[in-house]
Amino acid sequence: MVSWTAVVRVLVTLAVIGYTNAQRGRGKPSIVTESQTFNIRAGDSVTLPCEVNNMGRRSLFWFKGEDRRNRELLLQVKYVQGRPSVPASFVSKYLNTGKYALDGTGLNLPIVEPIDAGEYTCSVSWVRQSIKHTLNVYEDDYTDGDTYDDYGYMYNSEDETNPWSKEDEEEEEVESEDDTDFRGRYDHRWRQEDFGIDTFPESREVVVSEGSNVTLTCRVRGYQNDPIWLHLGNQVAEGSVLQLAQVHRSQAGEYMCQVQNQHFQNNSTFQVHILYLEVNAEVSTVEAASFGPAELACVISGSHPVQVEWFHNGEFVQPDNVTLRLHSEGQRFLLQIAEVNEQNVGRYECRAYSDSGRSMAQMDLVPLPSGMMSFDFKSIPSQVPGKLTIQFSLEFDSVDMIQSVEIYYTKAESEHGWERSTLGQDNVFKITERSYRAEQMIDLDPDSEYYIQAKPFTVTGRSGPYEAPRTFHTPVEEVIVSEAPQIHYAEYDYQPQQKEEKSTPNWLKKTLIITSRLPILYRVFGNRLAP
Repeated sequence: MVSWTAVVRVLVTLAVIGYTNAQRGRGKPSIVTESQTFNIRAGDSVTLPCEVNNMGRRSLFWFKGEDRRNRELLLQVKYVQGRPSVPASFVSKYLNTGKYALDGTGLNLPIVEPIDAGEYTCSVSWVRQSIKHTLNVYEDDYTDGDTYDDYGYMYNSEDETNPWSKEDEEEEEVESEDDTDFRGRYDHRWRQEDFGIDTFPESREVVVSEGSNVTLTCRVRGYQNDPIWLHLGNQVAEGSVLQLAQVHRSQAGEYMCQVQNQHFQNNSTFQVHILYLEVNAEVSTVEAASFGPAELACVISGSHPVQVEWFHNGEFVQPDNVTLRLHSEGQRFLLQIAEVNEQNVGRYECRAYSDSGRSMAQMDLVPLPSGMMSFDFKSIPSQVPGKLTIQFSLEFDSVDMIQSVEIYYTKAESEHGWERSTLGQDNVFKITERSYRAEQMIDLDPDSEYYIQAKPFTVTGRSGPYEAPRTFHTPVEEVIVSEAPQIHYAEYDYQPQQKEEKSTPNWLKKTLIITSRLPILYRVFGNRLAP
């Protein structure tokens, strides 16, 4: 009786043998095509073969050029789901232009041009295998002895002499200028339709991304003179092939291939469309008041439609249409922020994507301290005769810490201009998470109208905006300094009311008044007398 253990051993052995044979059958990639030399007439098509066995997941590369260090990479080919495929970067750069095509793993040139002559290398990655094809291109299709007449037409000098020389024509014109038979014999030599023009691409329209290379071909059959190329009316090249390397958007437009002699002119027009995408920051540094709104804008030009995304300090910005909102106005794409705070200041990126590529612009959102959120003042005793000491209290909002405040003040209708008082860190206090208070005492004239402005500065050196001056009026009474200073109350301060009694002596009444005001005197002069 056969045991289950023996059956399992047999099955495992067969599986191992099958896997080993499969691995041996797969093997390493190998190029089975041999190097060849191709002699091709300009205008014809050719496929340079490169057949590979056991390709697997490896890539095949096509190069042009003899020098290994300076050769040009044309295509990368790899198998996807059993079929040869080309990555998108090579599709947009080479295949979409019509210059090259993929024939299996072979390199196809739909229309061979003289500039295509050279050495082509097919190489398989990781196995150090490659073959080289040599492509020779013949620009003219004629045999030895062919030459051209005075009008650019080709004839064979071995078969007959040139029957259409200018000397013969001049002699016959002298004999009979009205000979219609003679004129009919020569008319075909300058008829425009006799000169065929072969173009590449045949559609005479090219769409490429900015930075790509463009090749336009214009061959005139049976005519020896090279055509000229015109762009926007200006000659840019001469010859049957026009090459534009790393095109810029300014090179887009109409290109005309023109051929002419003294008897006729013919031309063919090409359209070159250059796709590009450019993103610029409308303002590279956006300064906005702390805890106020802000708007960042980037201007996008080039190919549309376009997809726009915003990033803050490298992280994707998800709009919620409340605190963050996206908006567009033509070519302007906006990111609107409802409130500038510590969480949303910093570096922003506007990234744009389209069929022609991608681009981005950067901008910084910088918070500024706000203007005066509140303004208050009161008068206290002054040591300067005829003056009032006014104590100012100013409040500001700021994301960054406020380091100093500059106060500008002037008397109305004064000819002396503005005076400045600077408050340092000792006079600036943080009272909430977002607010700062600055306090300062200044001696001013009583019963006078003044204008005041204030400008805060943060630790980063940025300042708040200048606002319209505020107006205030000092109290009427002046404080006279004496051995027992009198306390002056502004008209809006609290002033205790004392009820007089006729029976109270004057000395007792004054004593009670001074005694009631001792706490106030201590509060006013206590800070000044403290060491």
